[in-house]
Amino acid sequence: MSAAQAAVVEHDVRCLQALVPNASPFNLQTTSLDITASGVFVREAFPPDVRAADEPMLIDVRSSQALLAERLDVGASGHVDLPPGGCVVAETAERLALDDAYCAMYQSVSVLNQVFVGPVGSVWVQPGYEGPLRIALRNHNRVHAYRLHAGQVIGQLVFFRL
Repeated sequence: MSAAQAAVVEHDVRCLQALVPNASPFNLQTTSLDITASGVFVREAFPPDVRAADEPMLIDVRSSQALLAERLDVGASGHVDLPPGGCVVAETAERLALDDAYCAMYQSVSVLNQVFVGPVGSVWVQPGYEGPLRIALRNHNRVHAYRLHAGQVIGQLVFFRL
């Protein structure tokens, strides 16, 4: 790599550090960032007095109805188990501080793809967004559960200059 190329790479990494101030330097590449689970996980909850977990529920997005959710306490174990077909929302440890000149797109990582765990829908981060991301992950495996750990890489953000 030439000195000019090295200077460009160093500049790009400094720009990403400004967009994600608490990112680990080990997770930064020139145009992307590996994002990790913070240990805050949320899943759908079913109150026992209303319905059983296996009873389907009709959700109408035009109504004021909201899904109940429960925050999972990972405690000392530092992980949450995702059952076959299960879904959980994982909050990222990284807090973004995008200015108006950048947006980002979430990409799944191969370590999750290989075990059939992937995002629900696509995730775009708009210019000006500040805070952690919340990524819905589903276990598409029909037989095996998957263990998600706090601090585990759960995706990659690719940044675009507008």
